[in-house]
Amino acid sequence: MKQLFFIFSLCSFLSSTALSAQELTMFTGRFGWEFYQDDKKIESDYFKKLLSGDPGAAQNWKKYHTDL
Repeated sequence: MKQLFFIFSLCSFLSSTALSAQELTMFTGRFGWEFYQDDKKIESDYFKKLLSGDPGAAQNWKKYHTDL
């Protein structure tokens, strides 16, 4: 019984942590940079707003992408 409870708890924990992850990517497009959150295209202002929520990401953004 304890093993069944442990397996159920582990599965529910892993499924809940996997759903909260998000991916931010950028690609060069025909008319400049294109920004995506998971598989949806987003505007550059919203992309920068998302990065500003994380101090480490915002610092790296300022360091490497000063031309955007």
